[in-house]
Order: sequence, then C-alpha cells, then structure tokens
Amino acid sequence: MGTSVSVRLHLLNLLTLAALATATSDQDACTAQHGGKHAVQAIQAFCAKTDMVVPSSYAQTGHSVVNARVFISSNCSPAEWVPQYWCLTQFYSLCAAGDFIDGSTSGRYGKGGCQYFELTK
Repeated sequence: MGTSVSVRLHLLNLLTLAALATATSDQDACTAQHGGKHAVQAIQAFCAKTDMVVPSSYAQTGHSVVNARVFISSNCSPAEWVPQYWCLTQFYSLCAAGDFIDGSTSGRYGKGGCQYFELTK
C-alpha cells in the first residue's frame, strides 16, 4: 500500500507542475496582449483573496487597474469557494485567449457553470 500512495503522490506532483506551467504560460501570454499588463495586475490583486466565495459582494465588485476590470458574477446555491489557484488560472486563461483586446472576455466555471468570470476594459 505504501507504493500505491507514493505513486499517487508522484502523479499529483506531476499534474500540479503541469498546471502551474500552463498558468505561467497563460500569464505571460496575457501580459503580451495590448492592455495585458493591467489585466495581470487586476487579476493578481483580485485573486489574492484566499477565502473568496461566490456569490459575494467582493466577487461581484471585482478589482480594476487602469483599463482592466475582473469580477465574478454568480448564481451558485449554495455558495461556492473559489480557490486562489483556480481564480488565477481561469482569469489568465481567459486573458491569454486574446479576446480581451476587443473589450471583454468571459467564461463559466463551477458546478453547473454558476460562476461567471469576466475580464473587461
């Protein structure tokens, strides 16, 4: 049984490293976009909250830096926790896709898509 646990932990570490590499790559791609520097700053400030739940006034209000605003609308019931890692990863992915250049981009996450992440200018 010790070997099985060791293999699982090794696989978990590999998956975590792959996810972190993707998040870093998306952050770099976001920064390279026109206005992306401010988007990254807004994402980092907003996602710094480690106990974020949606819906909440914090998530709905979001955070703005110059011409970039991030926020999460939600109709989740019951409320759902948004882990900091997923907050960062999902917003970076949206920004890296390039739609932010045209003014806004969004995506649905959470159980049944009840979390609506939005990045706007």
